[in-house]
Amino acid sequence: MRPARRIQWALLPALFCLAPFARFYAANLDDELALAEIRWYGLVAVAAVCTTTFILELLLRPKTARLSAVVAAGVWVFFAYGELADALANRGANDALQATVWLAALCTALAVAWRFGGRVGFRRFLLLFAVSTLALPLYTLLVQSGAPAGAGAVREEADSLVDEGVWSGISVRRPDIYWFVVDSYPGRAVLTDDFHFDNRDFYRALEGHGFDVAHASHANYSKTLLSVSSTLEMTALYEPGPDGAIQRVRPSADTARHATQSSKEIIAGSNRSVAWLRQLGYRYVHFEALRFQATRCRGFEDVCLSANPPCFSEAESVLLASTPLRWLEFADAEEPESGAKAEPNERSTSGTGIPELAQGIAGLPRERPHFVYAHIYSPHGPHTNDAQCNPIQRRPMERPEDFLAQLQCVNRQLVELVEQLLRDSPDALIVLNSDHGPRMSAARGQTIFDYSPEQIREHLSILNALRLPADCRGYFEPDLTPIDTQRLVFACLGGHAPRFETDRHFVTSPRRTPPA
Repeated sequence: MRPARRIQWALLPALFCLAPFARFYAANLDDELALAEIRWYGLVAVAAVCTTTFILELLLRPKTARLSAVVAAGVWVFFAYGELADALANRGANDALQATVWLAALCTALAVAWRFGGRVGFRRFLLLFAVSTLALPLYTLLVQSGAPAGAGAVREEADSLVDEGVWSGISVRRPDIYWFVVDSYPGRAVLTDDFHFDNRDFYRALEGHGFDVAHASHANYSKTLLSVSSTLEMTALYEPGPDGAIQRVRPSADTARHATQSSKEIIAGSNRSVAWLRQLGYRYVHFEALRFQATRCRGFEDVCLSANPPCFSEAESVLLASTPLRWLEFADAEEPESGAKAEPNERSTSGTGIPELAQGIAGLPRERPHFVYAHIYSPHGPHTNDAQCNPIQRRPMERPEDFLAQLQCVNRQLVELVEQLLRDSPDALIVLNSDHGPRMSAARGQTIFDYSPEQIREHLSILNALRLPADCRGYFEPDLTPIDTQRLVFACLGGHAPRFETDRHFVTSPRRTPPA
């Protein structure tokens, strides 16, 4: 075989290995996935496949073309594990049956590739298939200009403290402010009607500590990046475009200075809320939920708090979920025996991050007020705790009963956190809300145009509870949205009535990867 043709067929497995990473990157551009988050995984995987092909050729000494076809078929089935397993799980298949069917598919693919791999037409078909699966994601990658960068100091200079659209710009009080985003925590109606769970004990505990709970609150967006960034900017940053897809709004006089910020940078502290509070003398404290890449500290904060990750990062989890290696994520904690408390392993600390957050807050200096933003990646899956907060065996498929157990653990730890905050700072202004609902009702392949009213409510209904000074509680509304929640906080600082925006709510299409 000529050297050029030998190289051509030897590269076939590498193309099949590169395709899943390229598709993953293209599918998550709207979530501002950084190429650096998956680049090394892709390079290591390609290197491993090429090395495996070389070693097999030395051991078996078949023709390179046939062997490359066999390895390419094996790589394709390897990365198809997640989709096959999920499809079988949706039909009630257990883990053993999923693995058995996948092994049968792998053996079949390898046998077919070995049988026909010596034929030029078959190899050309594989090459055409590999190139076609790479074409669209690579085109998307090439035209992607990358997320713009900004600096916290620039935002502070650009954002005037006085903004008649939100508040007076004059502070009459400067309490410590805590804003905790509890990911995927639903409102009372969804918990009662969809999950058949009575959450009254938690609401009563909050009310006993001076909270008002907005039981009719709904998120402005059903997606984290859109919801949290818009809340911090106190305006709807995203609107439906001409084709109906959500897109960033055209800069206006009010938002032009924010147009160069990516959603992740806004969430990390380069936003209007932090800029104003810093001008009032606040220290900005950012807590990163390390599993969720969007909440990482990026240098905009004065103090960065973090917890050891209970499992793989979000990007790593999605990549693992497409392969048999997905079980690495769910095999690092053992199911506790009945009545026994399991000890967390080295990688799995509390599971929720809330105790680590409480410890970090307790160590903050107190010479000036602080604004703490913490994104708590629970009760969003994967679910790592039972109702008593003991670590449990994580499962690849989300189940309602696991979600409710995780939620009860979150309830317990949030109440303890609130009690600690009030001991140290009795006048603290505290916000507990969610970015969106649990979004567990959408079936695979279902579009938002097929959602029922109940599904839309399940995507948008959220926890929203505020502990405000007595003279601010009169402005509280039971249907308060997250964007208006932050406006109410600033109005309370200014000692005047809040200037709310018109309520608007958007449901976005479900992602092909697990939601964030």
